Amino acid sequence: MGFWFWFWIWLGLGFLSLAVFAWIGWELFTKVTPIFDQLKVSSEYVKPLLSALEKPVNYAAPTSALDSDPEAVFAERASVVRHNRDRTKARERRLIRSLLDIDVNESRFTNAP
Repeated sequence: MGFWFWFWIWLGLGFLSLAVFAWIGWELFTKVTPIFDQLKVSSEYVKPLLSALEKPVNYAAPTSALDSDPEAVFAERASVVRHNRDRTKARERRLIRSLLDIDVNESRFTNAP
């Protein structure tokens, strides 16, 4: 077992390791390619968000109710409460209307298969 024997063994192992690395790289490439395609698609959705982030913010800090007229504060509060009550009643009416459309003889409401 001379020099050339070990030379060919190590050369074969080197080529084999390169082949295995190439195969692993190819597997990774085939798995990453669809991800890049999805990133291209999602970048179209991100562009409007980025442009919205670049716009100046027109945020106004809320004013203290202590500095306002009490009648105006109570009127605004009553308006908010009335709006929430109207939304709740509208939701109840929608639910009642949807209950009228239910057929209790459907298979999902009976034990029949």
